[in-house]
Amino acid sequence: MRALRRSRTVRTPWRVLMSQPFSSRCPRLATLLQSTTRTTKSAGDVDPALVLSSTDAEYSVLGGFCLLCLQSISSSMGDGAKWMVNKIKGKMQKPLPQLLKEYDLPMGLFPQDATNYEFDEETKKLTVHIASACEVGYKDSLVLRFFTCVTGKLNKGKLSEVEGIKTKILIWIKVTAVRTEASKVHFCAGLNKTRNRDAYEVVRDGVSIDKF
Repeated sequence: MRALRRSRTVRTPWRVLMSQPFSSRCPRLATLLQSTTRTTKSAGDVDPALVLSSTDAEYSVLGGFCLLCLQSISSSMGDGAKWMVNKIKGKMQKPLPQLLKEYDLPMGLFPQDATNYEFDEETKKLTVHIASACEVGYKDSLVLRFFTCVTGKLNKGKLSEVEGIKTKILIWIKVTAVRTEASKVHFCAGLNKTRNRDAYEVVRDGVSIDKF
């Protein structure tokens, strides 16, 4: 019985591939760029076809195209997914405790699981993502509850317009602001709770809860 000959895939070496014209390496992208060329040319702009004459320019066009794709993807995703897209685009953010320290807030204010966040430096809006709703007990016996998404306006020494944090004063009450003053930290929740700041400088684990 004659043995069947296994088909073999021939792979083009990378150097050979990169020496080929752009239209051969990326035919679909080249077609898209050519259609863009016709559109911009009719509008009286610079002909993008000239850009394709340079290998370096090809990489710039391709890189810009990929960046536009990432921006399009991120605009249709939730905040948590946007954080991951920002990582891909090279926008690595500093750790959350470091950000809090720079704004004169306790480094351990949020639980250990709060690693993903979004911060808009223009509007000062802070959005913190937590894996699951949880409670955190601090060494001064205060307990805070955190929702899976906590938002607020971050300014020097103050986190205001807070949504997603509660504390217990007979019953669970919404925390609306957190501010610092020297060695003290004040929690605004109907009545102000003033605590020693050093109790909130260490990041602690949260205990998952079924209901926020």
